[in-house]
Amino acid sequence: MSSNPPCLRLLGPIGIALAIAQPAWADDAAGSPGEVDVDGDGDVDADDDAALKAAETIMIRDKSDGQRQVESARAVTVVDLAQAHERTADLGEVLSRTHGIQIRRTGGLGSTMRFSLNGLYDDQIRTFYDGIPLRYAGWAGGLADVPVQLIQRVDVYRGVVPVSLGADALGGAVDLVTDPSWTSRGAISYQLGSYGTHRASAAGRVRDPVTSVVGGISLFVDRAANDYPIDVEITDERGKLVPARVRRFHDDYTAGGVIVEGGVVRRGAIQRAIVRAFSTQSEKQLQHNIVMSVPYGEAESATSTRGVNVDVAIERGAWRGRVVGGGVRTRTTFRDLATVVYDWYGQVVGERAILGETGDTTHLRTTREPALARRARLART
Repeated sequence: MSSNPPCLRLLGPIGIALAIAQPAWADDAAGSPGEVDVDGDGDVDADDDAALKAAETIMIRDKSDGQRQVESARAVTVVDLAQAHERTADLGEVLSRTHGIQIRRTGGLGSTMRFSLNGLYDDQIRTFYDGIPLRYAGWAGGLADVPVQLIQRVDVYRGVVPVSLGADALGGAVDLVTDPSWTSRGAISYQLGSYGTHRASAAGRVRDPVTSVVGGISLFVDRAANDYPIDVEITDERGKLVPARVRRFHDDYTAGGVIVEGGVVRRGAIQRAIVRAFSTQSEKQLQHNIVMSVPYGEAESATSTRGVNVDVAIERGAWRGRVVGGGVRTRTTFRDLATVVYDWYGQVVGERAILGETGDTTHLRTTREPALARRARLART
């Protein structure tokens, strides 16, 4: 028995990733003819050597699910993330290199993002995670914040959305697809970037070859200070506005989450029966108003998401069916309780007559939004 040791890879000048390969099982004596008991008579002799020399090598080739998508009649672009797993690029950067896709952000990691596909935006584009709507899979922050290490490929549908996704969208859809093979494997990734950016993720899956029972867990942690320089106008000693370059001081972003999966795959008519539970949380500081004229020093928001979804796919003869369902509860908190005034250098320059920095009449607000989704499909091929 032998196993591939962990390997350390350098991801560009600012990133490091650690990948743990799936164990490989082999016979210690398999590499040398004449040392393998082929006929099972209890000893290694000339008969075994002759059997090895006469043996035929059979190579089996098959197309991947991504290749089948490319060769199908659908208007789909398949983005393979194999190379992205070895680099310090997030999912937003990878997708922005695809023809027809634009991702615009208002700042660094954790900032507001707008996704565009062939000039269409927002509700005109549907996003999925293994065929499940993204918000019901625990990614309330959007697809750009999903760790690349957790995804095998991205299917980008332009125009007509497949019936299998169960969504009606004018501009198309994006489906983030994990590894459908469910082979036993594991991976750890750590990325280090400028402006205090740290991104770490770990994922592991196991499969019992006898019972086809599978289990998996994925974790991620993101952290960014986002203290990059910006050009603003400040008040000088004479009370006039003058241009100045300052660093952002109140724009931290922190996020983390865990996804636990379990079920059965490729057992009889059951192609997969997976239950996925997730919990994610993010916190974001607010630096300024929308026109960058007023700096904030205490305003912040937080979002937490918890839920469960079920994905069952059955195939028997020419009939195929799939049932997807799940529930999610999202909690959003906004906090604006500042009693002082901050300047662009993060210094306190006065007291506030009215509580809060943003001008919102509600200074502490918490909203809870439960949601349920379900979809069933039966087709004959």
